[in-house]
Amino acid sequence: MATTALDKKILLERHIGKFIDPEAGSVSAQQWKLKQTAYAFEGVAIGYKSLRISLQKILVDDEVANGLPSQYLVDKCTQLIIDGYLFRRNRGANEKVPSQIAVGTISAGNKDQIELFDAAMFEDKGGVTENEMIRWVNTNMIVEGVQPEDAPCSAAWGMLLHYRETTQRREKFYDTMVPKLVSKEDAEKGGKLQDDGKTAIELLDKLLEALE
Repeated sequence: MATTALDKKILLERHIGKFIDPEAGSVSAQQWKLKQTAYAFEGVAIGYKSLRISLQKILVDDEVANGLPSQYLVDKCTQLIIDGYLFRRNRGANEKVPSQIAVGTISAGNKDQIELFDAAMFEDKGGVTENEMIRWVNTNMIVEGVQPEDAPCSAAWGMLLHYRETTQRREKFYDTMVPKLVSKEDAEKGGKLQDDGKTAIELLDKLLEALE
């Protein structure tokens, strides 16, 4: 059963469940600092940031003067979602941290939708090989609660979403991608053994030459 690290009393004392405007002045700034600390302690700070970015992209349009929510309301909606999650988790609910509002794109004659994620959610770890991506997807295929920020790169996250989509895709992953990973790793191990053997032979030649 999932629970928050802080009890409900402390959550309330740190203004969880109450909207705090980060831009409203010194008193509000102190309250927001307490609330931010609670978010960080509960492990939802990254989710809050990502959720806020996605809501802003959907709800705020600088070219429209009226009719769409302001940044103030984006902050309010984001805090409402995160705070509600923390209270539900405190009661034992086992849910993923809210971190993204899906943005779908539909082109003419095509009903397929793609869920887009902000690039800031992916840590730039650099140099992620295909083997490492396949291995990460294989490890996390049936793991609950995996988030975009857990992925070694955006390509690995996209691969996980793709192969999780249907039973047929999962079977294809295990039938084609996993054997591919194993064969590559075997080839790499073989190469290393071959290199080690060459080094050993050269060393033996030098020893024999010294004995002569």
